[in-house]
Amino acid sequence: MNSLKHLSLVTTLGVIGSFILVLFGALIAPLILRYSLLPRTVTHQENLDFTFRTCEDQLSGVCSYPEAVLDLNELGIALSPGYYYAMTLTLELFDSEQNGKLGIFQAQLSSKDASGKVISSYKKPLLFRKSFFYSAFITFRNIFFFPLYFLGYFSSSDTVQTILLTNQLYESYTRPTVYLTVQIQNRFVQVASAMLEIRAIVGLSAYLFNEFPILSYISIFGISFAINFGVFLLYWGTKGLSVYVKESDEKEEAENQSGIFGTFFNYIYSFVVPYIPRFLNPKSKEVPRTRTPEPSPDVWNKNEVPESQLIENVPGWDVLPLEDEVDTVKALREEIQKKATVLPDDFMTGTRRRVRAVGTVMIERWEKPHPTHSLCHGFCGKVLMNTSDPELGFTECLACPWGTRALDSSICKDCSQPVEGYDLAFLIFHALAPFLINCLFIKGSSVGSKRQRKFPRIWIVLQFVSAALESSLALILTLLIYKPVGSLTVHTCQKHFLFEWYPMLYNPVINYTQTMKCSSEVVYPLYSLPFANLAFNLGALLVFRTTLYLVSCSKSPKKLPSEPYYAVLWTLPLMTIVHAIFSGVIYYSFPYILLFSSLTLNALHFAYEGRKNIHQLIESMFKDPEHLLILIFHMALFGFSLYSLYLSIPSYLQLPRTKAYGLIGALLPLPSMFYILTVKLTIPSLPRAYPSLFNLLAVRYMYGKMKKEIDDECRMKNVWINYSIIGSVVWICSISFHSRDFWLTEYLDYFAACGLICYAFFAALSFTVPWFQKSTKGHKLWKTIGAGILFFYLYHVISLLMNFDYGHNMKYCIAISVTTAFIYISWAAKEMASGRTRKSLFILLLTIAVGLGSAGFEVLDFPPIFWVFDAHSLFHAATIPTPFLLAKFAVDESRYEMNKKIFIGKSV
Repeated sequence: MNSLKHLSLVTTLGVIGSFILVLFGALIAPLILRYSLLPRTVTHQENLDFTFRTCEDQLSGVCSYPEAVLDLNELGIALSPGYYYAMTLTLELFDSEQNGKLGIFQAQLSSKDASGKVISSYKKPLLFRKSFFYSAFITFRNIFFFPLYFLGYFSSSDTVQTILLTNQLYESYTRPTVYLTVQIQNRFVQVASAMLEIRAIVGLSAYLFNEFPILSYISIFGISFAINFGVFLLYWGTKGLSVYVKESDEKEEAENQSGIFGTFFNYIYSFVVPYIPRFLNPKSKEVPRTRTPEPSPDVWNKNEVPESQLIENVPGWDVLPLEDEVDTVKALREEIQKKATVLPDDFMTGTRRRVRAVGTVMIERWEKPHPTHSLCHGFCGKVLMNTSDPELGFTECLACPWGTRALDSSICKDCSQPVEGYDLAFLIFHALAPFLINCLFIKGSSVGSKRQRKFPRIWIVLQFVSAALESSLALILTLLIYKPVGSLTVHTCQKHFLFEWYPMLYNPVINYTQTMKCSSEVVYPLYSLPFANLAFNLGALLVFRTTLYLVSCSKSPKKLPSEPYYAVLWTLPLMTIVHAIFSGVIYYSFPYILLFSSLTLNALHFAYEGRKNIHQLIESMFKDPEHLLILIFHMALFGFSLYSLYLSIPSYLQLPRTKAYGLIGALLPLPSMFYILTVKLTIPSLPRAYPSLFNLLAVRYMYGKMKKEIDDECRMKNVWINYSIIGSVVWICSISFHSRDFWLTEYLDYFAACGLICYAFFAALSFTVPWFQKSTKGHKLWKTIGAGILFFYLYHVISLLMNFDYGHNMKYCIAISVTTAFIYISWAAKEMASGRTRKSLFILLLTIAVGLGSAGFEVLDFPPIFWVFDAHSLFHAATIPTPFLLAKFAVDESRYEMNKKIFIGKSV
């Protein structure tokens, strides 16, 4: 203990120094992030001076368009390479008769390098015409909001126009922009003033750093401090834990001599240490350093002898009655057979056993113990050592051999049930997967008129035939090598659960020191059979496809493309890795994978035909044999996915087979019919429509949970239910827009989303201020606030209808969302400060984090991943958990209010 006393000062200085480093790192982290994330120029506004050339031969004296030139070097502005910039022109014209007759004209923005050569040019049309309706609207707005107009929030001029010239001006690394020119392409325009706003398009983090510097600094400081402090605790906690374990027998003396920090860490580890074994082995229920009491003779030990309805059925026990108690046994046999349990007595040495019947009657019997009396842990089992003489006994508990598993006992038994139903569909799915991959690569290499002219179609057909032959032969060979060997039938062990796919994670640990190796193929043969199938596919590919290429080289003047061959050679090993890691997940989700694949392939097949009308699509489908075969294949794949979904339903919920087959057959042409009948609207955007559909289902769940579990007397029930209804409308509009994109669905999507954000702000005020529903005056004020929010929403919608501005709508929605989050966070902080901390508050904070985090995808702008998933679709995918979290929070809070009787009133 002298070492501890000697190190206490060093430890104290180390802790203090580490904490200073943690604090210093948290202080400079926001500055480093701000410097690294923000470009050199984020936002800049510059007034424009328009000039034009004059000449005497023109009546007006103007012989050129008005043009303004900005020299960025002279102004001290430097655009950051690698960023996109948005250029917005604010143009104010004189209120003159000549300007009122301008009509439509055009504004042009050009970026030039140091030599004056144009790098990029952008044009945007403008329409200036004095309208009575617009002037009346401006007048009405200024009168109704006179205080805001008086403070200068609104402008009284109707001659000001704001135009987004471009948001795609890219600053190159090789040719930096030096000059920006703005040209108004109308010689008769009379410009009063103009201003050009340069704004870098940045991500959410950079946007927050620029627009909210203090708030972003505090947020990054808090996050950085939390992470650094966690590392600080982990480091010193590990050191303290080693001392604690080493000196556990002298704990009291160590606490007295280790100083304030040693006492602090020992106090922490007194709680942490008992839970470490449970975390490392959650399946175990043993407590370390605790002796299990020996069972008394009259207490049944479940780990030694299993329960059985009949004495004779207990595994491993031969029951022989005493000669002098035969009559007693016969007299009570009927009662004993109802329920009996074997009780060990003097287990290790004696041979006398007692049987406890129903009630208190005790019968002594002579029994012969069998080596299989004990059950095995985990997936381990015992193997019969001599099948001809079971009396010789069994092995100790070990991993069951391949093709066996311990079902309902400790004995490893052969898997003898035939594969059928859902398991058979799973194996067919694995047989189809390589064939589908082959078809995709073959079709992808043959599309395009130029490629098709290189070789006859017969060679493409032969590649498909070869792929089908490879997959079929691989499946047949795979089935032949499994038990029963030489037969196309396969045996399996039923009762599959997700954890059974990963037995290596559930090896039992005895006393937290010895690990029993029980890993085996518990789900035989569903885990190993796909590996064998992929291996045979690879071998068949090397034989058949290579032969086909050699024949084509000698017979055809054109060489077959080798891309499909090498693509499959790469894909099959990748599929092996995916199956090895995610086999259990794939087992339970493959019907949905098939359904998604069939719908996507069907849509891609029709989309490849281009923009055709209904008649042209139907004609091309049925006149071309290739299209007809592909259509039939997609329908078959869609039907198989529906059948797999049908098999995944519990048997007591399934329809009769005849009705199920009829329903599946009726649904087969549905995807193709839907595409053909709606093709005139637009092209589907599946990656965006699916997340919206999942959001709709999540909101539907939120509606049902709130309506069912929130008490009718709760003050917020109607507010939450209306929130769910509005959310359903929003996601229906989103599905409509992302599946059929034209001006009406686009407006409905944007306006509905903005409406939900406004209502969320109203719900936040309603929830955090119970006084609104508690008193008559509060109720009136509550309705007034709701009417004001509704008016602002309608004003925003009307403004967008007159001049749709995506950037303004984005800022409007983000500002309201951040305000809503601030209201909730302030309320939660107040509750915690008052000592009313509860689980629902953390659910609320998690909901806010998910909501604001998902909004980052909406602010970010990056090329679509795989040219399919863009930022907007990822935003929709990230918002799926929000309704589940919000429903949980609303239900928990309603129960809390009702139980504590904070306020019980009539819902409004």
